Amino acid sequence: MLQNHHSFLDIKATLVSWLGELLGVPTYLEAPDDAPEPFITVERIGGSSANIVIDRPIVALQAWAATRVDAGLLANDIASAVALMPKEIPRVAKATISTHQHYPLDEEDTTISRYQVIVSLVTR
Repeated sequence: MLQNHHSFLDIKATLVSWLGELLGVPTYLEAPDDAPEPFITVERIGGSSANIVIDRPIVALQAWAATRVDAGLLANDIASAVALMPKEIPRVAKATISTHQHYPLDEEDTTISRYQVIVSLVTR
């Protein structure tokens, strides 16, 4: 076992809890079959560990809603929340949006719309 082992922040669980509370929107790690609309999903899609203290996760924050307009508005709220992360989430040193875009599921699926905000983070 490693001596002085440092545990990285569980960024997915942290963001599920924080975004859900801040925006008042149900937030999940995966889109549930019976999810209410609107809702948010959080997925770590990449990143690297600079050393045993610094983690650089890249996360996809997806805004789901009944219409493209509503999904876009929720994505805007998510993007605004990203700016607050370093001030409000302990151990988040930096949060930068790299992509904010419409992210359709399937051109034939008109029952739900989705936007995606990709965020690069630096956590301790």
